[in-house]
This record gives sequence, structure tokens and C-alpha cells, in this order.
Amino acid sequence: MNLARAIVLVAFLPSLPFSSVLAVQRSHETPEEVARHYLAAMAAGDWHGMTVLMHPVAMHETRQALSPLFDSQSPDSLREQLLGVRSVGDARSLSDTALCEAFLRQLSRQGRLGDILHNSKSQVIGHVDGGRDTTYVVYRMTYQDGDASISRLDVFAMRRMGQTWRGLLNINLSVLSRNLRRVTGT
Repeated sequence: MNLARAIVLVAFLPSLPFSSVLAVQRSHETPEEVARHYLAAMAAGDWHGMTVLMHPVAMHETRQALSPLFDSQSPDSLREQLLGVRSVGDARSLSDTALCEAFLRQLSRQGRLGDILHNSKSQVIGHVDGGRDTTYVVYRMTYQDGDASISRLDVFAMRRMGQTWRGLLNINLSVLSRNLRRVTGT
């Protein structure tokens, strides 16, 4: 496993909640509905569907963590592996939404991750409010490969956005950012 792949998997994989987004979303959705759509999008490999269900704060945090890739000293191969673009200009021109979508797409191509996400089953259990504008959706993801089965209980943090909810990151991206800075020398 090369260094870029290891950096991404260690920093980002544990936070991925697994799911399809409806073509038309209602303006008032429960946290459980948003989580189901997000998890369905993840299972379908619908990276755009996932990103439209992310809160703008989460997308901006992702951009900040990946900012070493916007430096001209950063290797083109690393940018291509993590974002699917080679040039600094192309990386910088990505909107926060496009950047997150590209990052998720590239991440899914690492090892068997795409297959695991596609073949996992998710069950949303419920939510616990963490304040007026924050909630935490509890879900179980199960992956079976032959006789082996892995089941994981996880939490998907969300923040209110208007009359609906959007996903937050469940990880501290500082590890990813610090490792990218070390690798790129920025």
C-alpha cells in the first residue's frame, strides 16, 4: 500500500457512514431520512448524491484538510490519486462540492472499498439530539463476504440547514492534513 493510500484510509475510512439520494428532496426531512438517502448513495457509489447531503461546513473542512494538494510543490501523482486531477490549477478550480465528490470517488477506488460499500446493508436505528441545530443518527452497517460477516454500529453527525439536515464529518481531519503536509513538504 503506498503512502497516499495509507494516509487516506487511516484518516478518512473510519468516518464513512454507508447509502441513494432521491432525485427530488423534500424541504423538510427528518435526520433519519437524510441518513437513509446518504447511506443509499454511498452503497450505490453515487458520490454526487452523498455530497449534496453534506453540510457546507463539512465540505469546507475537507477542502482545508486537502489544501496541501493545492500547492505547486505537491506531486501531481498524489493529486491525481486523491482527487483525480493532475494540475494545481485543476485542483484549485474545484468547488467544495466537486472536491468532496472527487475525493470520495478516488477513495472508493482504494483496494476493495467500493465493493465493500456496494455490498453493505445499512439500518438506521434513530437519532439523539445534541442541541438545537445538531443531531446524531445511529445506524448499523453490515457487510457479508461468504461466511464472514462484519457488523458495525456507528453515528452520523448532522447539522440543521434550513428545514432539513446535512451531514458533518465524524472525524478530525487534522491527521490527514498533517500527513499530507509532511508528504508534500508544505
